[in-house]
Amino acid sequence: MTFKVLTKEEYELFLINNPMNNFLQSPKMDEIALSKKQKVHYVGVIDENKVIAGARILESNAHFGYKYFYSPRGLVLDYSNKELLSFFTKNLKKYLKKQKGYVLEMDPLVIHLERDIDGNVVENGINNEEIVKSLKSLGYKHKGYTTGFNMSKQMRWVFVLDLKD
Repeated sequence: MTFKVLTKEEYELFLINNPMNNFLQSPKMDEIALSKKQKVHYVGVIDENKVIAGARILESNAHFGYKYFYSPRGLVLDYSNKELLSFFTKNLKKYLKKQKGYVLEMDPLVIHLERDIDGNVVENGINNEEIVKSLKSLGYKHKGYTTGFNMSKQMRWVFVLDLKD
Protein backbone atom coordinates (compact mmCIF):
# COMPACT_ATOMS: atom_id res chain seq x y z
CA MET A 1 0.00 0.00 0.00
CA THR A 2 1.10 3.53 -0.77
CA PHE A 3 -0.23 6.84 0.55
CA LYS A 4 -0.61 9.40 -2.23
CA VAL A 5 -1.86 12.89 -2.94
CA LEU A 6 -4.55 12.29 -5.56
CA THR A 7 -5.56 14.42 -8.47
CA LYS A 8 -9.16 15.57 -8.54
CA GLU A 9 -9.77 13.17 -11.43
CA GLU A 10 -8.24 10.17 -9.62
CA TYR A 11 -10.34 10.93 -6.57
CA GLU A 12 -13.57 11.34 -8.58
CA LEU A 13 -13.03 7.99 -10.34
CA PHE A 14 -12.48 6.30 -6.99
CA LEU A 15 -15.53 7.92 -5.41
CA ILE A 16 -17.99 7.11 -8.20
CA ASN A 17 -18.16 3.37 -7.49
CA ASN A 18 -17.46 3.41 -3.77
CA PRO A 19 -20.30 2.38 -1.42
CA MET A 20 -19.14 5.06 1.08
CA ASN A 21 -19.67 7.75 -1.58
CA ASN A 22 -21.37 10.83 -0.16
CA PHE A 23 -22.11 14.16 -1.79
CA LEU A 24 -20.21 15.97 0.99
CA GLN A 25 -17.06 14.14 -0.13
CA SER A 26 -17.68 15.06 -3.76
CA PRO A 27 -15.42 17.50 -5.59
CA LYS A 28 -18.67 19.16 -6.69
CA MET A 29 -18.70 20.70 -3.20
CA ASP A 30 -15.35 22.44 -3.81
CA GLU A 31 -16.97 25.64 -5.00
CA ILE A 32 -18.46 26.16 -1.54
CA ALA A 33 -15.13 25.44 0.15
CA LEU A 34 -13.27 27.82 -2.15
CA SER A 35 -15.85 30.56 -1.50
CA LYS A 36 -14.94 30.20 2.20
CA LYS A 37 -11.25 30.54 1.28
CA GLN A 38 -10.58 26.89 2.13
CA LYS A 39 -8.01 24.85 0.26
CA VAL A 40 -9.05 21.35 -0.87
CA HIS A 41 -6.79 18.29 -0.60
CA TYR A 42 -7.44 14.88 -2.14
CA VAL A 43 -5.46 12.03 -0.63
CA GLY A 44 -5.70 8.29 -0.78
CA VAL A 45 -4.17 4.88 -0.54
CA ILE A 46 -3.10 2.98 -3.66
CA ASP A 47 -2.75 -0.79 -3.78
CA GLU A 48 -1.87 -2.64 -6.97
CA ASN A 49 -2.33 0.57 -9.00
CA LYS A 50 -5.86 1.04 -7.68
CA VAL A 51 -7.17 3.63 -5.21
CA ILE A 52 -8.62 1.68 -2.27
CA ALA A 53 -9.18 4.58 0.16
CA GLY A 54 -9.51 8.31 -0.19
CA ALA A 55 -10.61 11.54 1.40
CA ARG A 56 -11.52 15.08 0.49
CA ILE A 57 -9.99 17.30 3.15
CA LEU A 58 -10.64 21.00 3.63
CA GLU A 59 -7.90 23.27 4.95
CA SER A 60 -8.60 26.47 6.88
CA ASN A 61 -6.14 28.92 8.35
CA ALA A 62 -6.00 28.89 12.13
CA HIS A 63 -3.76 30.73 14.58
CA PHE A 64 0.00 31.31 14.42
CA GLY A 65 0.36 29.91 10.89
CA TYR A 66 -1.17 26.55 11.68
CA LYS A 67 -4.03 24.91 9.80
CA TYR A 68 -7.31 23.28 10.73
CA PHE A 69 -8.39 20.33 8.58
CA TYR A 70 -11.89 18.93 8.16
CA SER A 71 -13.07 15.91 6.20
CA PRO A 72 -16.85 16.10 5.74
CA ARG A 73 -18.30 12.65 6.39
CA GLY A 74 -14.83 11.27 7.02
CA LEU A 75 -12.49 9.01 5.16
CA VAL A 76 -13.88 7.01 2.26
CA LEU A 77 -12.84 3.45 2.96
CA ASP A 78 -13.89 0.17 4.49
CA TYR A 79 -13.72 1.10 8.20
CA SER A 80 -13.82 -2.58 9.18
CA ASN A 81 -10.44 -3.09 7.45
CA LYS A 82 -8.25 -2.25 10.47
CA GLU A 83 -4.99 -2.52 8.55
CA LEU A 84 -6.15 -0.06 5.87
CA LEU A 85 -7.67 2.33 8.43
CA SER A 86 -4.44 2.32 10.44
CA PHE A 87 -2.20 2.78 7.39
CA PHE A 88 -4.30 5.64 6.02
CA THR A 89 -4.54 7.36 9.42
CA LYS A 90 -0.81 7.17 10.17
CA ASN A 91 0.15 8.50 6.75
CA LEU A 92 -2.57 11.16 6.79
CA LYS A 93 -1.22 12.45 10.13
CA LYS A 94 2.27 12.77 8.62
CA TYR A 95 0.88 14.53 5.54
CA LEU A 96 -1.19 17.02 7.56
CA LYS A 97 1.73 17.79 9.90
CA LYS A 98 3.82 18.70 6.82
CA GLN A 99 0.98 21.07 5.85
CA LYS A 100 1.26 22.69 9.32
CA GLY A 101 -1.94 21.03 10.48
CA TYR A 102 -2.75 20.82 14.15
CA VAL A 103 -6.08 18.98 14.00
CA LEU A 104 -8.20 16.86 11.68
CA GLU A 105 -11.90 16.79 12.38
CA MET A 106 -14.22 14.38 10.64
CA ASP A 107 -17.69 12.96 11.03
CA PRO A 108 -17.63 9.55 9.33
CA LEU A 109 -20.80 8.30 7.74
CA VAL A 110 -20.80 5.09 9.75
CA ILE A 111 -23.86 3.77 11.54
CA HIS A 112 -22.88 3.16 15.17
CA LEU A 113 -26.00 1.27 16.22
CA GLU A 114 -29.07 0.67 14.10
CA ARG A 115 -32.20 2.24 15.58
CA ASP A 116 -35.90 1.96 14.88
CA ILE A 117 -38.32 4.79 14.07
CA ASP A 118 -38.59 5.59 17.81
CA GLY A 119 -34.82 5.77 18.33
CA ASN A 120 -34.53 2.43 20.10
CA VAL A 121 -31.57 0.17 19.32
CA VAL A 122 -32.63 -2.64 16.96
CA GLU A 123 -31.93 -6.06 18.44
CA ASN A 124 -29.41 -7.89 16.20
CA GLY A 125 -29.22 -4.75 14.03
CA ILE A 126 -26.11 -3.01 12.73
CA ASN A 127 -23.48 -2.63 15.45
CA ASN A 128 -20.22 -0.89 14.57
CA GLU A 129 -18.81 -0.55 18.08
CA GLU A 130 -15.59 -2.20 16.85
CA ILE A 131 -15.11 0.61 14.31
CA VAL A 132 -15.55 3.21 17.06
CA LYS A 133 -12.95 1.36 19.17
CA SER A 134 -10.55 1.16 16.20
CA LEU A 135 -10.84 4.89 15.54
CA LYS A 136 -10.22 5.69 19.22
CA SER A 137 -7.18 3.38 19.28
CA LEU A 138 -5.73 5.38 16.36
CA GLY A 139 -6.01 8.65 18.29
CA TYR A 140 -9.37 9.94 17.09
CA LYS A 141 -11.43 11.51 19.85
CA HIS A 142 -15.16 10.91 19.99
CA LYS A 143 -17.26 13.97 20.85
CA GLY A 144 -20.09 12.00 22.43
CA TYR A 145 -23.63 11.26 21.43
CA THR A 146 -25.16 14.70 21.45
CA THR A 147 -28.54 15.60 20.04
CA GLY A 148 -29.77 18.84 18.54
CA PHE A 149 -28.49 20.75 15.56
CA ASN A 150 -25.16 22.54 15.28
CA MET A 151 -25.09 24.86 12.25
CA SER A 152 -21.28 24.73 12.02
CA LYS A 153 -21.04 20.96 11.37
CA GLN A 154 -22.93 18.10 9.77
CA MET A 155 -25.89 16.43 11.42
CA ARG A 156 -25.00 13.85 14.06
CA TRP A 157 -28.18 11.82 13.51
CA VAL A 158 -29.54 10.83 10.11
CA PHE A 159 -32.91 9.17 9.61
CA VAL A 160 -33.73 7.45 6.33
CA LEU A 161 -37.30 6.53 5.46
CA ASP A 162 -37.94 4.30 2.46
CA LEU A 163 -40.75 5.90 0.44
CA LYS A 164 -41.09 3.00 -2.01
CA ASP A 165 -44.70 1.75 -2.26
